[in-house]
Parts: sequence; C-alpha cells; structure tokens
Amino acid sequence: MIRGNRLVYVRQMANLNVWRRKFDSLLAAGPSEKLISSTRFESGPQFSPDGSKIAFESTRSGAYEVWICRSDGSGLVQLTHFNSHTGTPRWSPDGQQIAFDSRAAGNADIYVIDSEGGSPRRLTSEPSGEVVARWSRDGRWIYFASDRTGDWEVWKMPSAGGSTAQVTRHGGFAAFESPDGKFLYYAKGLTAPGLWRIPTNGGEEVEIISSLEAGYWGYCL
Repeated sequence: MIRGNRLVYVRQMANLNVWRRKFDSLLAAGPSEKLISSTRFESGPQFSPDGSKIAFESTRSGAYEVWICRSDGSGLVQLTHFNSHTGTPRWSPDGQQIAFDSRAAGNADIYVIDSEGGSPRRLTSEPSGEVVARWSRDGRWIYFASDRTGDWEVWKMPSAGGSTAQVTRHGGFAAFESPDGKFLYYAKGLTAPGLWRIPTNGGEEVEIISSLEAGYWGYCL
C-alpha cells in the first residue's frame, strides 16, 4: 500500500533444513535434532539401503543439486553440477545408483548417476516433463511421473534405459512399490488428495486413503 512517500510491504524468508528424530522400540519419539543444514535449502532426504548414507537436494551451490553425506550428516559430497533445478534423489535397491530429475535440458527429465559420482546418464528425452523417479524393489525398473498425455500419469522404463510404458490411466504421481513388489502406491497429482494402489502386474486401481497428499506417505511403505 502506497501513501505519500511511504511503502508498506512484506518480506518473507525461509531456511529449510533436514532434521531427524529417534524412536525407541515402543515408537516413542525423542527430541528433534538438526541433521543437515546451511543458509540455503536442504530437502528431499532418503537413506541409502544400508543406512550408511543420505541423498538429498540442496541449493547450497546456488541451484538445486543432488548431494550425499554420511548418515550423521558429515562428509558432504555434491553429486550433480547441472546448475539447474535438480532433485528428488532416490537410491537403487543395491545402493550403487541414484535416480533423480533435472531441468538441465530445458524440460524435466529422469537421470541416473553412480552413488560414488561420475557422469549422469539421461534416461528420458521427451518434450514433456518427467519427474520423481522411483526404483522397483528388484531394481529392474524405474517409475516416474510424466505429463506427456496432458495429465500426470505414472510411467515406467527399464533402469538401464529403453522403451517406456504407461502404468496408470486416471492420474498418477510419486509412485512407490510395496515391499513385496506386488503393488504400486501413488498419488493422483501434486495437490490431489488420496493414496491409490494398483497391482504391478496390471489390474484395477483402488483408493487406500482419501486424505493424504503426495509426498507425505512414501517413507512409511
């Protein structure tokens, strides 16, 4: 609002960090402690399968990139250097690779990089957006969300690269396989509530929970 020679405005600042809480055998929560922090944004953490490392996305280099560190937050290593919006890292079941999405080529695509570093390998090259990659439990497939049909749907492709196949038909986003690999759980979109399930070998989808939003349930599977 402007009156005469004065201007009133709002300035908003945020500092996003990664925290952790310990639970005892009875699932009683201990105090929260800051684990990964800087003056920039740290988000999207995931433990490696053996629990020794954490992959996460950070803007501490100036743009969102994929980083890894030890499970105690030490030994920070920057894995990607795209200088473009890059994130949602997810470990392969054997802990040897990390899948992620990046807008380095303009639109979002799916990439894979060795967890020890090296050159990223681009898996998708469609003019659409491909995001939030997730590995199948056996490591043979990578699921991802794509808007190539005009709506967000879950697709999959061989983890070594190759032809893609559409999995969902009525909306899908941020998919995770069940521990036994028999079902795929997913949301319908970025803001659409609900957790849905479909058999990995094909079949009808079923709504499991109606109130959850994408991003708030994946780690409990």
